[in-house]
Amino acid sequence: MAARIPVALLLAGLLAGCSFPGASSAPAIAYAARNARWVPSANATYQIQYDGKLDLSVSAEVYDVDAFDTTAHQVAAIHTRARRAVCYVDVGTWEKWRPDASQFPKSVLGLPDGGWPGERWLDIRQTSVL
Repeated sequence: MAARIPVALLLAGLLAGCSFPGASSAPAIAYAARNARWVPSANATYQIQYDGKLDLSVSAEVYDVDAFDTTAHQVAAIHTRARRAVCYVDVGTWEKWRPDASQFPKSVLGLPDGGWPGERWLDIRQTSVL
């Protein structure tokens, strides 16, 4: 079942966003003008899936997927079904399984991000290191 989520909760995903198709879109998605920034409607339906096999059978208008773990082919498959893709990216934390994990010096790794094994907060005050 597709979940209804307040648009504000998806702001980070939208800003990090996957590429969006320029052609047809689901009924709840509107364009103000050609090439205008896409903004989902308040009643748009969402499929949030950050791991496992991508389930394209869900009739959601927007798919929220992991920015690192979702392939360009999978995003294209979402677009082919006249749906939108937004990408989740964790900002402000270090995740040990990400391809860039080894690039973070230990000096910026903070306390564990409670409830998320393998994640630690980043010391964003060290902008010159980050």
